[in-house]
Amino acid sequence: MSPELLPWLPVAALALLAIVHAAFAYKEIFDWEAAAVEVLGMPPEVARACAAVGRNQGLSNAALAAGAAWALVVFRLQDPAWGRQLATFFGAWALVAGVFGYATFHRPGFLVKQALPGLLALLGAWLPALLARGVE
Repeated sequence: MSPELLPWLPVAALALLAIVHAAFAYKEIFDWEAAAVEVLGMPPEVARACAAVGRNQGLSNAALAAGAAWALVVFRLQDPAWGRQLATFFGAWALVAGVFGYATFHRPGFLVKQALPGLLALLGAWLPALLARGVE
C-alpha cells in the first residue's frame, strides 16, 4: 500500500461505516415496514406489528453511525490513538452486530453490509499503526 494513502485508510473505513449505518438507521426509523419485508423477508403484517422494535433498532444504528463519525473526526483532527480506540469500539460493535444478524436471520447481507464495514473499520484503524511499527 502506498505510504501516502495509509493515513486515509482509517478515514475511508470509518466514513463507510458511518454512511452504511446512517442508511440503516434511516430505513429502520422512517421506512421499517418496507425494509423488514425486503431485507428480512418478513410478511407485511409481521413487519407492521414489529414497527416499534424496528424503529428502536434504527436508533441503535444511528448511534453506531454517530460513533463511527466521531471516531473519524477524533482520529483525523485530534488524536489518532484515541480515535483508534473509538474506531475499535464502533468497528467491533458493527462486526458483532453483523455476525449476530447473520446468525439470527441467516441472510448473508448482514455479513456483507454490516460485519464487513465493521471489520474494515478495525483494519483501517490498526493497520497504519502496525505498519508504522514495522509489523507486517
